Amino acid sequence: HFFPHKQVPSWREDGVAEGLLTALAQIDWRLGGNSRLETLPQQEGAWHDVSDMEEGRDKKCSKGTSAHITFSQCMQFATFRDKSFFSWKRLTAKWQPPAGNDEVIGSCRVCDVVVAQRQTYFSKTRWREGPWKVFMWV
Repeated sequence: HFFPHKQVPSWREDGVAEGLLTALAQIDWRLGGNSRLETLPQQEGAWHDVSDMEEGRDKKCSKGTSAHITFSQCMQFATFRDKSFFSWKRLTAKWQPPAGNDEVIGSCRVCDVVVAQRQTYFSKTRWREGPWKVFMWV
């Protein structure tokens, strides 16, 4: 199920790719590796932080396509999936790799359209962790 969505738009998104990506990222940092996807599609453009701009302020990707991976892996994942946006937020300390590893694990979501972040009674703890960083392909 690792496929560029634009090649097969009729296929629905499922959790298989996200689950496998998260599992592989966990195995990678446990083994001390620092691997990167080397087969990214050739595209023109770059990711830009729009967290403080109108396009990304108080917004995030919805929960649909997500994984717990590092920031650089999230950027690669969004590029490989040919998405317009990705949002990333650092996870709490209990989710982080052991001391000595410079990589930080976060929640990664990729999408073509961002949605508004809403603060509810149940999400106050998550809001205290900090806002989502939102990036747009330009």
